[in-house]
Amino acid sequence: MAVKKDGFIFAVIFVVLVVLGWYWYVKMYPKQNKVSPETAETIITPTVTVEGEILIRQNTFIPDMMTVKTGETVTWVNQESYLHDVVSDDGTFVSPRLATGQKYSFTFTKEGTYTYICGIHPFMRATIVVTK
Repeated sequence: MAVKKDGFIFAVIFVVLVVLGWYWYVKMYPKQNKVSPETAETIITPTVTVEGEILIRQNTFIPDMMTVKTGETVTWVNQESYLHDVVSDDGTFVSPRLATGQKYSFTFTKEGTYTYICGIHPFMRATIVVTK
């Protein structure tokens, strides 16, 4: 009977590990949005930024360092074909998940240095410095 019990425990542990691995994979690599070729051409191609705008493109924030004054608004624009978000390290701002072409804006009211990541892809990092 000990062999059956050990086999059952092994099977349960194996299933739990598979489920956890699947969850991690889905969280790190979410399903891509369906984008028509016309939308991709108009949304994904431009790399020119507008003042106060940060592009999310090629798994990076462009620019990855920005300086603004208190009271100014920064807008992030997702130009990728999959989801991203914007999460400050200190919790000051947290965007919803952004699909292709969606934007998130935040107005900075306090001086300081704000580092942030994409919560879905934490290797994506950038900084905003807010001055008087």
